[in-house]
Amino acid sequence: MVRAPVSERRLEILQWLEHAPAPFPSDGDPSPGGVTADAIAVALGVPPSLLQCDLALLTRVGLVRAHQAGPHTYYRRDEVRMAEVARMFEKGW
Repeated sequence: MVRAPVSERRLEILQWLEHAPAPFPSDGDPSPGGVTADAIAVALGVPPSLLQCDLALLTRVGLVRAHQAGPHTYYRRDEVRMAEVARMFEKGW
């Protein structure tokens, strides 16, 4: 189990990714169904190195999917996994 899966920043990332790419600045590349870590870092106002830890954790637990396209990695929410987690909490997990 993950030690600290919830933080304000991680929740913010998940909320913003739900509506991506609208809240994120464009880095000039067409997005293959996601947002780059650099764009998320700019939107949150945090260094990309700090954000990478959060994205890695969210990816490991399956709430976010990563897709490599050229030199960029694009992130998006895994809506199926999000629904599964929501059902677990509704059942009193």
